Amino acid sequence: MITKIYAQRLKKDLMRLAIFSLITVVIWLGLATHRSLTKSQIKPDVQKQLEPLTASLELDTLEQVKSRPETPPIDWILFGPTPLATISAEQNDQSETD
Repeated sequence: MITKIYAQRLKKDLMRLAIFSLITVVIWLGLATHRSLTKSQIKPDVQKQLEPLTASLELDTLEQVKSRPETPPIDWILFGPTPLATISAEQNDQSETD
Protein backbone atom coordinates (compact mmCIF):
# COMPACT_ATOMS: atom_id res chain seq x y z
CA MET A 1 0.00 0.00 0.00
CA ILE A 2 1.22 3.48 -0.87
CA THR A 3 1.79 5.80 1.97
CA LYS A 4 0.50 9.33 1.93
CA ILE A 5 3.99 10.86 1.74
CA TYR A 6 4.98 8.53 -1.12
CA ALA A 7 1.79 9.40 -3.03
CA GLN A 8 2.47 13.13 -2.68
CA ARG A 9 6.05 12.66 -3.77
CA LEU A 10 4.96 10.55 -6.76
CA LYS A 11 2.42 13.22 -7.73
CA LYS A 12 5.09 15.89 -7.49
CA ASP A 13 7.55 13.86 -9.62
CA LEU A 14 4.92 13.11 -12.26
CA MET A 15 4.02 16.82 -12.40
CA ARG A 16 7.68 17.72 -12.96
CA LEU A 17 7.98 15.06 -15.65
CA ALA A 18 4.84 16.36 -17.38
CA ILE A 19 6.08 19.96 -17.27
CA PHE A 20 9.54 19.04 -18.62
CA SER A 21 7.95 16.92 -21.35
CA LEU A 22 5.65 19.78 -22.33
CA ILE A 23 8.55 22.23 -22.45
CA THR A 24 10.58 19.79 -24.56
CA VAL A 25 7.73 19.27 -27.03
CA VAL A 26 7.04 23.01 -27.34
CA ILE A 27 10.73 23.79 -27.95
CA TRP A 28 10.99 20.92 -30.43
CA LEU A 29 7.93 22.09 -32.39
CA GLY A 30 9.15 25.68 -32.32
CA LEU A 31 12.56 24.77 -33.70
CA ALA A 32 11.08 22.48 -36.38
CA THR A 33 8.66 25.22 -37.45
CA HIS A 34 11.42 27.85 -37.54
CA ARG A 35 13.65 25.56 -39.59
CA SER A 36 10.95 24.73 -42.12
CA LEU A 37 10.02 28.40 -42.55
CA THR A 38 13.59 29.62 -43.00
CA LYS A 39 15.03 26.79 -45.10
CA SER A 40 14.23 27.10 -48.80
CA GLN A 41 13.10 23.92 -50.53
CA ILE A 42 13.90 25.38 -53.97
CA LYS A 43 17.37 24.64 -55.32
CA PRO A 44 19.47 27.62 -56.52
CA ASP A 45 19.39 26.60 -60.20
CA VAL A 46 15.60 26.32 -60.13
CA GLN A 47 15.38 29.63 -58.27
CA LYS A 48 17.34 31.29 -61.08
CA GLN A 49 14.91 29.89 -63.65
CA LEU A 50 11.97 31.27 -61.66
CA GLU A 51 13.11 34.88 -61.94
CA PRO A 52 10.51 36.96 -63.78
CA LEU A 53 11.12 38.03 -67.36
CA THR A 54 11.33 41.67 -68.30
CA ALA A 55 8.15 43.09 -69.77
CA SER A 56 9.90 45.36 -72.26
CA LEU A 57 10.40 44.41 -75.90
CA GLU A 58 13.34 45.65 -77.89
CA LEU A 59 12.31 47.18 -81.20
CA ASP A 60 15.55 46.07 -82.86
CA THR A 61 14.74 42.45 -82.12
CA LEU A 62 11.25 42.83 -83.54
CA GLU A 63 12.66 44.38 -86.70
CA GLN A 64 15.08 41.48 -87.09
CA VAL A 65 12.22 39.02 -86.80
CA LYS A 66 10.21 40.91 -89.43
CA SER A 67 13.15 41.12 -91.85
CA ARG A 68 14.18 37.47 -91.74
CA PRO A 69 13.74 35.57 -95.02
CA GLU A 70 10.62 33.51 -95.49
CA THR A 71 10.96 29.83 -96.24
CA PRO A 72 9.24 28.57 -99.38
CA PRO A 73 6.31 26.22 -98.86
CA ILE A 74 7.12 22.51 -99.13
CA ASP A 75 5.07 20.10 -101.20
CA TRP A 76 4.64 17.33 -98.66
CA ILE A 77 2.98 15.00 -101.16
CA LEU A 78 6.37 14.36 -102.76
CA PHE A 79 7.82 13.23 -99.43
CA GLY A 80 4.77 11.49 -97.99
CA PRO A 81 3.82 7.82 -98.12
CA THR A 82 2.27 6.32 -101.23
CA PRO A 83 -1.47 7.07 -101.36
CA LEU A 84 -3.81 4.19 -100.58
CA ALA A 85 -5.52 4.36 -103.97
CA THR A 86 -2.21 3.72 -105.72
CA ILE A 87 -1.37 0.78 -103.44
CA SER A 88 -4.78 -0.84 -103.90
CA ALA A 89 -4.62 -0.38 -107.69
CA GLU A 90 -1.18 -2.04 -107.80
CA GLN A 91 -2.46 -4.97 -105.71
CA ASN A 92 -5.48 -5.41 -108.00
CA ASP A 93 -3.23 -5.44 -111.05
CA GLN A 94 -1.01 -8.10 -109.50
CA SER A 95 -3.97 -10.29 -108.44
CA GLU A 96 -5.43 -10.16 -111.96
CA THR A 97 -2.15 -11.26 -113.53
CA ASP A 98 -1.75 -14.22 -111.13
